[in-house]
Amino acid sequence: MKPEHPWQNRFVTVILEGGGRLEGLFCEMGEDMLSMFILPSRRYGYIPLVQVKELSLSPVPAPEVSPIVEDHPYRTPSERMTYRKMLLASKGSFSEIRLSSNRQLHGYLAGVMNDFLIFCVPMNGAVLVPLGSLRCLSPYPPGLAPYHLTPEQFPLRPLSLGLARSFSQQLAKLQGEFIVAGRGELPDLSGVLTAIEGQLVTLTDASGSSVCLHFSAIEALHL
Repeated sequence: MKPEHPWQNRFVTVILEGGGRLEGLFCEMGEDMLSMFILPSRRYGYIPLVQVKELSLSPVPAPEVSPIVEDHPYRTPSERMTYRKMLLASKGSFSEIRLSSNRQLHGYLAGVMNDFLIFCVPMNGAVLVPLGSLRCLSPYPPGLAPYHLTPEQFPLRPLSLGLARSFSQQLAKLQGEFIVAGRGELPDLSGVLTAIEGQLVTLTDASGSSVCLHFSAIEALHL
């Protein structure tokens, strides 16, 4: 059994890259991630360590809430958690993901590729999310779906999209398709993906004007 972290079940504050802030009970430190019981949502959250700008014990007393840490999802009693193992284990579960601009999406994780994931949401369909944009994944309790949708309203359908292993290869497959590029603090940009050159993507908008984006500027790609 791996030793417990000295902050286990202590009330902590996490400051994320991009300015997000989470508070809750510290659960576990993995190889490249940490888990916590987030308040007030009362759900577990899984955060890549690379996205943690600051982790500190909160000066205020911990609320009267005591989750059973040993039973939290994706915990591995004999080894430290890794973020990729957690993502693979959470495929098909309804979750909230927090992106770099404090934007949240609610839906289910449909696939995990080399450097991006496929997230399905009721209003947008499939969304491609580079792993570098993902600040936190927080699964809903079993049996609870976002917006209280029934399986008939929001079925877990297999994707018809041809998937590539890397985000750059996936963008190449989408040439000629209409997309919406989420850009963090900047407004979303929509248009037809007309060209890819190196690390630059060219979109043509409704007026026929072209706009170039670097791969790193794309927080999420709505199809």
